[in-house]
Amino acid sequence: MKTCVFASMILLLTVSCSGKKETTSSGETEKKSTTKKFVPMNYAQGDDMITVSPPNLKDLQRRKKQVSKRAKGKRFKVLNGTVSRLPKFPFQADIVVPGHFSGVKTIEYAAISSSKVEFVSADGKRVASSQGVATPKFAIAINSAVPNYQYLVVASGRGRKTRNAPIVLTVYSVKDGKVSLTTTMNITTSRNDISSLEPRDGGGFVVGYYVTKYEVQVSEFLPPFKKEIKIKVMKMAGSLNSIISKKHQLLMVGRLYGDTPGSPGDAWIMESGKMPEKIPTTRGVRSITTADVDKNGQYEIYMGDGWDKNYGQIARALFTKVERNSSGKLVSTKIGELSEDYAIMQIEKCHMKGSENPVFVLKGNNTIQIAVWKNKWEITKIADLTSYEKLFCADINDDGTDEIVISKPYPAVITLGKK
Repeated sequence: MKTCVFASMILLLTVSCSGKKETTSSGETEKKSTTKKFVPMNYAQGDDMITVSPPNLKDLQRRKKQVSKRAKGKRFKVLNGTVSRLPKFPFQADIVVPGHFSGVKTIEYAAISSSKVEFVSADGKRVASSQGVATPKFAIAINSAVPNYQYLVVASGRGRKTRNAPIVLTVYSVKDGKVSLTTTMNITTSRNDISSLEPRDGGGFVVGYYVTKYEVQVSEFLPPFKKEIKIKVMKMAGSLNSIISKKHQLLMVGRLYGDTPGSPGDAWIMESGKMPEKIPTTRGVRSITTADVDKNGQYEIYMGDGWDKNYGQIARALFTKVERNSSGKLVSTKIGELSEDYAIMQIEKCHMKGSENPVFVLKGNNTIQIAVWKNKWEITKIADLTSYEKLFCADINDDGTDEIVISKPYPAVITLGKK
């Protein structure tokens, strides 16, 4: 009797622990479930633009869709032009900015890291150096009242290792081999991040920084950079462009999302004393600039349009033009789409010798492309490059044509044209 009970127990354990098949009370066999628990995607740019999207029916449906190749990174490769490394700096630079910092006519470079800022000549000779900022996010060169003399503006905020670092805006000026620093802002908010930093047409700079998780304070600073002029608080304002048009100081603002988290973004024209005017967009706007390409005396707006929080499947890198028709209404026209990118992160205006119109350098999340008007729009891919650092245009060799200066994957100059 004992032997029979012991044998039955062994048989029971063998069946229960096999893990391959289980038998139901009806006698049918079932395969063990291998379905993984669904985890919502992070729909945003790295650590800087995280927007929470709670699981819902749409999220569950996204599992069935494949992630676009637009969301997959690319190795750096120049396809239409040549690339040359910049002179080696004495430290690893996070951002490299070209400009005229010491008053000379030739281009110089500002190499910026968390601990040091070094100004060097085009051939790599040290011009001046100074202390750095905690985590540099953006840096630009802005014009002064003196020809061939520019200020360097650096915006820093929190980083992966410095989560509690404040928002700091620092203006650097170089004279006789010495650097003067002006700290224009040093504040702490609930989200110490910068959304945008751009030159202000007519002098100074405009900046967007987060005061809460979603709200961005848009402000401007004029020389001597000691007073913040607050313009407006807007949710998720991610791109700025300043322009003087017919003696009117205007500011273009592109937004990643609308007034509710995850809602479609938009763009606006802002002028002091007037209500903001909405710009027609497809979805969210990642980049924005202005130019008078058709030479009619009125600016057009050029945008990196089509952003969506689901960048892996829905977002598109649309290059869009907006202009006023004869009745004064803003009308949007799609110029083209960067098929290998989910967003146009930056639009930089460059000059090409022999061309009356600016060349628009379009920096997608994966590629660099140029767009130029020659009786029709022509868009040409220049390079594969996956990075979030800004690029710059500057006439490095003084031949009348701008080159493209990049900071990552290493500081270098891209010269346009065939290899």
